[in-house]
Amino acid sequence: MTAEMSPATLPVVYVLYDGKETNAMHGLKFEPDLTKFRGDLSPLGENRTLNIKVDKYDADITSIKMELRSADGTRLIESTDIYDYTDEGDSLLATLQLKDLIESGTEYSLCVVLSFPDNKSARYYTRVIYDDSLRTTDMISFVSEFSSLTMNKDAARSLTTYLESDSTGDNSSFAHVDIHSSFDQITWGSLQPTRTTGAYIRILDMSGNIGSFKVNYRMSCGIDNKDTFYDITEYFRVRYSDERMYMLDYERTMNELFTGGKSSFANDKIMLGIHDPDVQIAENNAGDAIAFVTEGSLFTYRAASSRVARVFSFEDEKNDDERTRYDGHDIKVLSIDEGGNLRFLVYGYQNRGVHEGEICAVVYYYDSSLNSVEEEVSVPYAGSADMLEANLSKLSYVDRVGHFYLYIDGGVYLIDVARKSAELIASGIAFDEVASSGSGCISAYVANDEVGAGSDISIDDSASDITLLDMESGSSIDVEAPPGYSMRLLGFIGEDLVYGRMKATDNIISPLGVSFTPMSSICITGSDGTVKKEYAQPGVFISSVDISDSSIDISRIVPSDVGRGYEPIDNDQIMSGASERGISNRIIIASTEQRENITEIQLSNEISLSRLQLLTPDFALYEGSRSVEMARNDIVQTKGYPVYSGGDIEGIYTDSNTSLKKASEGSGLVLNMKNSYIWRKGSRDTKHIIAGLEDLSGGSQETALYDCLDALLAYAGSGISSREAMSDRINSKHLLEANIDGDVLALRDISLSDVLYYVSNDCPVIASSEHGPVLIVGYDTKNTLIYDPAEGSTHYFGMGDSAASFEAMDNEYLTFINE
Repeated sequence: MTAEMSPATLPVVYVLYDGKETNAMHGLKFEPDLTKFRGDLSPLGENRTLNIKVDKYDADITSIKMELRSADGTRLIESTDIYDYTDEGDSLLATLQLKDLIESGTEYSLCVVLSFPDNKSARYYTRVIYDDSLRTTDMISFVSEFSSLTMNKDAARSLTTYLESDSTGDNSSFAHVDIHSSFDQITWGSLQPTRTTGAYIRILDMSGNIGSFKVNYRMSCGIDNKDTFYDITEYFRVRYSDERMYMLDYERTMNELFTGGKSSFANDKIMLGIHDPDVQIAENNAGDAIAFVTEGSLFTYRAASSRVARVFSFEDEKNDDERTRYDGHDIKVLSIDEGGNLRFLVYGYQNRGVHEGEICAVVYYYDSSLNSVEEEVSVPYAGSADMLEANLSKLSYVDRVGHFYLYIDGGVYLIDVARKSAELIASGIAFDEVASSGSGCISAYVANDEVGAGSDISIDDSASDITLLDMESGSSIDVEAPPGYSMRLLGFIGEDLVYGRMKATDNIISPLGVSFTPMSSICITGSDGTVKKEYAQPGVFISSVDISDSSIDISRIVPSDVGRGYEPIDNDQIMSGASERGISNRIIIASTEQRENITEIQLSNEISLSRLQLLTPDFALYEGSRSVEMARNDIVQTKGYPVYSGGDIEGIYTDSNTSLKKASEGSGLVLNMKNSYIWRKGSRDTKHIIAGLEDLSGGSQETALYDCLDALLAYAGSGISSREAMSDRINSKHLLEANIDGDVLALRDISLSDVLYYVSNDCPVIASSEHGPVLIVGYDTKNTLIYDPAEGSTHYFGMGDSAASFEAMDNEYLTFINE
């Protein structure tokens, strides 16, 4: 028996700023783990107030409550029933008044709880902050006006003040434009668009006079005598000043909504239109059945039957509102067979259906002959949709007999789809220590099962062995390091494992006392563990690699004679010799006059338009639950640093230095696993001196590192002597980690400008200079203020001279930041 997917039932909650609906919150039917959940930011108004609107969508709301917790959820600060609200029929309006229990400038997690009959409820989350220096309404007004003006070329002329149009802008496609694009490109060329929905604003982050925002809306364009609809997302990063607003970054994406109608098919092509060309596409062995994902919907086309099926979508003609259009989920095609049958994974926020209001991963099976979809198993997740995606991007695979392998929060699981049972294969696996092959059927990981349950892993990015798991056969082997070596998992190139070997005797102690062991070789290994290729050169070491589909770019270093351990030399490259299976159906780009570049799927067979049918399958009904609970208590929690860029998780890294580099490249931010800030782009004062450290004196050149460490430890509240605690081969970073509460950061190749973020947050920074270790304790627009033990005093040092001196020593820094 089958039925249509049930409609959405939950209300949507907005924050109102000058009447503008902002930070749409979608209801959860569970209480999430707030260390893995980060909502949008909603700055509080005067007297700690927040105006909200509840779009009821016919829901019978019996009560409203708010809960305020610390950002990591460990402390409940306030729980208050809300009685004073206005019922306007379709919506409720309320002003939330928080008690005087919060600190200015500190973020908290606010939950609005809506209750319904039969003891049912939904929870709506946002971050809140009370900071009267934030220019929230001014920035929202600017973002809203800029977005609106792009629709009118004549009115939009004023926008050229904020653009940086130059030769780096790509003006060949409306699918992606940015601050460097031309004015004509920003204002839609000759498309003449019209908005068909409201523009929904999200506040991603605000700090001082800088804010990051997203705007989402739908629009239509009359092209070729028909209306075509598009999903638009705009990203803004702006800076406020008393004189004017400055645009620091702007990006916009445009993706056509594919409906499956005959007008989207021609000859041997499926026309996706103006669309990001990075479209997920899968085909069967014969190449006559394909599946592709576009704008949160899954379609399949089978040449033999000339049938197009919209296999899965939360949105359709009967279900089209803010709830079904919400893009909090994604779809991964797991397999497609000769009959056009699909197995696929829907993960993230579930907009409607039996899992509405859950964040989970659901495996479905589409039977092409019956035109029906059946849920096979679901896995609930206690964190956010983007955190779930970050986990599953490392490993998610279903084999031919229905075994579902996935990586979740440090563990690799095997789920038996038929029996609805879960087995923990390995635990204690850091985010950087698990990877999957190009086809997804082979995974590699470094397990730390010997660490006690609930403990943190000590991250040193090396291992004595790597487990290689063939998920089709279910067999695994351990790739072991030779005696005297350790290993570093680097990833896959095609189906081959790539790892580095490190020799203990090659360990280097930097001028700041930080231990580092470079790789002496890189090995490319087949699924049977046999080394296919080894890269090594006498006297040359490898600091890092970048793996693409066809090559490995190698960053190389050699021992240095100037006392800093090593110095970089020219990069090298290994080309892949692997042959890929021929793809019958592929993504191509076509050029048009009005729409510019458009995306198409080039098929291996001609399309019979006269026979073409569009199908929408129903869902198989079942009794009971097909949800599998994971034994999370057995998992060793891993350390990690999520990097957010443009409001989304760019990646999660176990190394803070890598995280900071990625965030700086993407104008983003770094958190730890407790939702505390580690670093934020541009978020620092123009000048700052750390109180109590401006008059440090004494020391000597011979003891400079110990003097700097002692000053930093004393400032952090530890009276330990670094000289007594350290031997020549003890890592100074480990010393600080053992004696400071907070995150200790060993940084390299980071700009002075980015490092001054820590000084601005009252965290002194030890820097390696040409004259020896120094402690940065302040700065202004022209100088740094440093404690120099070699000179025995604290003094100003020109900003340019400081940057040059630190850069000469590879921009190596050591600091900490409190949680």
